[in-house]
Amino acid sequence: MQQRLEQRFETIERLAEQAEVSEAGRQKIAKARRVLPALVASLVWFWHNVHLLVESLEFPDSDYYGDSVALGVAPCRQSRIPCAVDVQDGSGAHFVPL
Repeated sequence: MQQRLEQRFETIERLAEQAEVSEAGRQKIAKARRVLPALVASLVWFWHNVHLLVESLEFPDSDYYGDSVALGVAPCRQSRIPCAVDVQDGSGAHFVPL
């Protein structure tokens, strides 16, 4: 992840030079690049905690797609629980539970 972001920063810096971005603008780009390691560490920490949370839910093996994510939280995967219930609230609007 950090390597891909570093490549993006190289592109941004090159384009900033071509566009003759002001020194203040280039300093802001450099500052953003300096915090990249902390950003990557935060993302790694976040996804590690998400993984631990999903594991703690102890879904049965049959509810998993491969070895990765529970079917109920995987995008484009049909769940055994209906996505929408044909219920209306007091205003007559359809209610869709989360």
